[in-house]
Amino acid sequence: MMNLSQAKNQLQESISGIYDSREAENISQMVMESITGWERIDISLNRQAALSVNQLERIKQIGQELLTHRPVQYILGESWFAGMKFFVDENVLVPRPETDELVNWVAEEIDNGPKGKQDLIVMDVGTGSGCIAISVKKKIPAVKMLAVDVSDAALSIAKKNSKSLNAEIELIKADFLNPSLRQELPAVDILISNPPYIPKSAGSTMSPGVVNHEPSLALFVDDHHPLVFYHALSEFGKTHLHSGGMIFAEINELMGPSVLELFERDGWELEMRKDLQGKHRMIKAWKS
Repeated sequence: MMNLSQAKNQLQESISGIYDSREAENISQMVMESITGWERIDISLNRQAALSVNQLERIKQIGQELLTHRPVQYILGESWFAGMKFFVDENVLVPRPETDELVNWVAEEIDNGPKGKQDLIVMDVGTGSGCIAISVKKKIPAVKMLAVDVSDAALSIAKKNSKSLNAEIELIKADFLNPSLRQELPAVDILISNPPYIPKSAGSTMSPGVVNHEPSLALFVDDHHPLVFYHALSEFGKTHLHSGGMIFAEINELMGPSVLELFERDGWELEMRKDLQGKHRMIKAWKS
């Protein structure tokens, strides 16, 4: 019978051909935590624990799926974000660490803002798994949180996560790129979005796990209109942001100057921040 340490090492070695050593180790750790239900410290303390036949079979199946480049989060059906476990599948993006940084920025601004939190209306555009909307709601329970997406499947997953994490959010189906439908959305105090911003032509340079498994609708934009979502956010902000309102958005680091130019041209004041990797990945826009 194989123990936990042996199984982890075997899995890590089996996927080392398509993942670098650090990523293979992280993935193997995630699998062991999911299989055993133990946290990292428990895994470390119980390295010699024997695994059951069913557990070993499941690890074998996961290893085979990992070799197809399917993201481990989809295989396990879960992704940790902001200290919470979210259900995910191929209908929504896997939450990224830089998105957590954006959430923290929003919460920081709300905490330091002049308006009472119980009066704030916050909207997350392109909510996907609901990770942004739910995390903001958990950090600032007094806000009214709206979550918008064009995908029925994504909204279903966001609803599932809001229930499991006990976070009350209002889900709205709408195509934010449709001007007439966008105009029907309610006015808000804060607008947040991690919109699609990768030109389709860049797909050939990206990881097969991302390109072949994550939803293209949430990733890619037309090469000729790469800033289409930022234009929509700016236009919506002009007409639907309450006085003193703010827009927060993730950006493609390579398009930072272009995004800034778009918002400045529309009369917005701007701040651009780097993520923990030192890359310009998020902006805040407001009217002075």
